[in-house]
Amino acid sequence: MKVAQQSHFGAVMALVVLVSCVVSFMSTADSVVISTSVLFTQDFFHSIVMDGKASMRTLMITTKSVSFLMISISLALALYWAKGTTDFLELLNLGGGILNCLVPAYLGIFFPALQAPEVLAGMMVNLIVVLAFSLIRRY
Repeated sequence: MKVAQQSHFGAVMALVVLVSCVVSFMSTADSVVISTSVLFTQDFFHSIVMDGKASMRTLMITTKSVSFLMISISLALALYWAKGTTDFLELLNLGGGILNCLVPAYLGIFFPALQAPEVLAGMMVNLIVVLAFSLIRRY
């Protein structure tokens, strides 16, 4: 940060870099929340729970509710998860493990007979295993 302290131009450039980093993080987070909530609503709620008979209003309310729930849980985890004892590598391992939840969905490319309940079961098993190992490692 010596560049920002040496001149006004350096301060402006440091500000531009910092703002662009924050914007890129927010853009990625926003895309993840929107795509996950739409996928949950369409693949699970509409197809399995409502058996394809949900109205557009119900789907929109469900999508917005899932988005709000995801943001609230993420914010709570960011603010209150072990208050500073979690390091970057632990979060990276947790994120990578949760990212593996997509593997059952991509298996549908190679196994066309794979249906939504099987994919959901695979995702839930992966999520439970990742969280269990993370908690075992932590405590």
